[in-house]
Amino acid sequence: MGLELGCSSAPSAVPITYAGGAPEPSRPLPSELASAATSPPPAPPPAPQPTPDPEHRLPPGVTPGTFTSVDIAGDASVDVLHGSARSERAIVYLHGACGDPRAPLAWSSVAVEVGTLITIRGDRACGKNERYYWGPDARQLEARVSRALARVAEVRGAAFEPASVVLMGYSQGATRAQELHALHPERYPRVILAGIPVPPSARHLAKVRAVAVLGGQLEHTRPMRAGVWALQAHRIPVRFDLFPGARHGEFGPDAERVMRETFDWLLQEP
Repeated sequence: MGLELGCSSAPSAVPITYAGGAPEPSRPLPSELASAATSPPPAPPPAPQPTPDPEHRLPPGVTPGTFTSVDIAGDASVDVLHGSARSERAIVYLHGACGDPRAPLAWSSVAVEVGTLITIRGDRACGKNERYYWGPDARQLEARVSRALARVAEVRGAAFEPASVVLMGYSQGATRAQELHALHPERYPRVILAGIPVPPSARHLAKVRAVAVLGGQLEHTRPMRAGVWALQAHRIPVRFDLFPGARHGEFGPDAERVMRETFDWLLQEP
């Protein structure tokens, strides 16, 4: 690299020109070097703030974690406990005969972590107390569940993932749940049977991905256990657990722990 050195009789700075023709900047004095060494480095620019994704916003009036009633055209309304905006999973709950459709409030914090809970009311009245039980027509019930899923998805502004639906029944609702699975195993691949009064059926549940059977610690569970043994003999993925301190029709004081462990197991099954 060629260099040109300019000289004179008087002491002066020595300009240096590189081959490219650009002069070297003046060298800093020692005091400037010391000042630069002790000066703090410049602050980094602020990190860009993420912008909310409009695809994950719920419409006005839809609040996660709060039970609301949703009207269904030509049918009874359903009670809905909305999950987060990002959740595409629905939990369909069928109550027991003359049972409380909002009984899952006992484990509501778990429900909203998993998805959106939709409770369907039975089609036959239990007198005048606004409680209901289930008629024998499983196909009619299937049509009602399909309408409810479509309507709640419309209210939320986004469809549920069809293969991710969890079907849960309590007592008589549990018997209807296994019948619904038998009709359309592809729509209800994961099932929870709580307080089922008859042995869970290996014939009805032959194609289930996973089924959890839950009983109350203070209720008669022999039929449930017999059914679980039969499911195991048929190599059907099944798990049995108890609600501590619970009688039939109750979830008990430890409902959230039991349901969280149940969903953790149920949803990890392929």
